[in-house]
Amino acid sequence: MTRKALEEIVLATAVLVIVAVAKGVDGKPTNPLAGAPAAQHIFGPDVKPEDVKGKVVFFEYWGINCPPCRASFPQLVQMQRKYAPSGRFTVIGSHVQAFGDNVTAFLKQNGVNFPVFQQLRLPAAPCGSGIPSAYLFDHNGKIVARGDPLSLYGKVEALVRAALVPLSPMTEGLEIKYFRAQAVGLVPGKPVAGICRVLEARVKADKEDAAEAKVILDKVKGWITGETERLEKMVAKKPAKAFEDVKTLANTARGMPECEKATEMLAKVQKDPNVAWLSQIYKSVEKWREKVRKDGNNQETRQQAALLKRQLEEFQNRKGLSEALAAEAKALGESLDVAPTPQDKNKKDNKRKPGGQ
Repeated sequence: MTRKALEEIVLATAVLVIVAVAKGVDGKPTNPLAGAPAAQHIFGPDVKPEDVKGKVVFFEYWGINCPPCRASFPQLVQMQRKYAPSGRFTVIGSHVQAFGDNVTAFLKQNGVNFPVFQQLRLPAAPCGSGIPSAYLFDHNGKIVARGDPLSLYGKVEALVRAALVPLSPMTEGLEIKYFRAQAVGLVPGKPVAGICRVLEARVKADKEDAAEAKVILDKVKGWITGETERLEKMVAKKPAKAFEDVKTLANTARGMPECEKATEMLAKVQKDPNVAWLSQIYKSVEKWREKVRKDGNNQETRQQAALLKRQLEEFQNRKGLSEALAAEAKALGESLDVAPTPQDKNKKDNKRKPGGQ
């Protein structure tokens, strides 16, 4: 066997191993970072394996002493700025040369906005013999391209679009072949009338894509109808809690025959300024709950809860408050854990002393 033939066999075997690891032993896609040894995070936001689930990942091996590597960074920063806000994309860099202060200085100087690690090696995507070397994973964790970064940039947008389709409840569970570009725009809060007109035209044209167009149309209209029925019940009892969802529904259905009820509901809840007021308190309560989930029920969160409860008590004393809003505010206040802080307890004890001392 010649050396060239042997090299071809080794290369073919390596490619098969890469694909097998990327898809998993049972052929199902896996997380791009799954099984990667721990590596030092040196710059940008940190990222864990669970953080990249469902995301398109542009992974690049690079080195500070490699001019082509350094030259690729403006494009990487631009990609992260453009696609990361979608929640379905991230660049990850792995520096594979000797680490020094010049590495972080370079990253800071170039405004790097994505995670960078020192010697992060992916089992599914080995570095190889040369850098820069990049891998592009789709949102299922499957390697779809590899090689020089320049050859991969143009593939990112289509992958991010494909990754965005399942995010919308209007298209959840659908296998979309012909109308991926339209499906990306079917997001609650964004008007869908224009997209629906395109789909209706395809249904009338009765071409090979007509069946898919009709399925998507039915799904969109079904979502609007379902949300309308859900929010009509909620507005009657908890108008403030329903407020943001009603705005989302009315904006989504704007320009469609199904928008009439949503528009009426929005006009009703906007007529009473107290609805918007209590809706803002709901947002503050949700931020507090998130902080409790993150930090636990500590002194700071208990103080915040006490402040929120006082705000809700003051709200209940507002003039002209409807019975529904008063009951909603009372129930929201009762849902707060307002266990007294040590400072609150001391203040209460002091008030019991003569002269409040």
